[in-house]
Amino acid sequence: MKKKKWLTYITLPILIFPLVFNSCEKDNDPDAPDLPPVSTFILDLSDFISKKSMDATADTKGLVATNWGWAASNVLVWNAVLTVNLIVPVASFYEAFNHEGIYEGNNEWVWSYNFMAGGVSHKAELHGFLTADEVLWEMYVSKEDVFTDFLWYSGSHDLLRTEGQWILNGSPDSPTAYLQIDWTRSETDDSADIKYQIITPGGEEYGSYISYGRTNEVPLDRFYDIYIASTQNLVEIEWSKTTKEGRVKDYTHYQDALWHCWDSSLQDVACE
Repeated sequence: MKKKKWLTYITLPILIFPLVFNSCEKDNDPDAPDLPPVSTFILDLSDFISKKSMDATADTKGLVATNWGWAASNVLVWNAVLTVNLIVPVASFYEAFNHEGIYEGNNEWVWSYNFMAGGVSHKAELHGFLTADEVLWEMYVSKEDVFTDFLWYSGSHDLLRTEGQWILNGSPDSPTAYLQIDWTRSETDDSADIKYQIITPGGEEYGSYISYGRTNEVPLDRFYDIYIASTQNLVEIEWSKTTKEGRVKDYTHYQDALWHCWDSSLQDVACE
């Protein structure tokens, strides 16, 4: 009887030690790098595509007959393009913030989770790699019985998350690079900018882009630059996030290089 007790006292620490050691080892894993903010991936189009904004310009002249309406029509074109092509990447990125990265060793972390896109379940594996001066990202997406571990997008940014880039591929059926996102953001204020540019080689709209920025200018503290490569036309839009007043410049549409303005009710006014 005493011998059995002695063996028990010896065996228990041996069994418990690996559990304690593994727990301590896990607790000592380095913290995962912070995900870059949503604003570095998602373009803010809300001031020009909201129902309230559309209702404010719903008159017999039609949307594009007003200065704000013309600006909005250009934004809506990009909204349609991005909605169709980015539904899965956007959904996968949003969901990542609800999960924690698991350390895999060698300065690599993996966020693994399921998410819904277009009413269909997908699986995501976001890999983050920490280097001496930047963080690298790779997003692999799977859809049961359709495709597995498709590298939908990859990216990089500096350690302070003040500037970076994403490269998005078209789809599992068309894996060619489709869109490049370049972004910057300030550490000290709300200023930031993001640029979406089509980079599909040989495509009709290769080089087309939309840039969005938050600035500290008064009163017009937001802007879009929209360039259409096929017509070599640039549309410049500036507006106030607070009052909604703004202006648009488009040589092809207006046949001049002047600003064309709207007030806080989104109605045409003479520019000051």
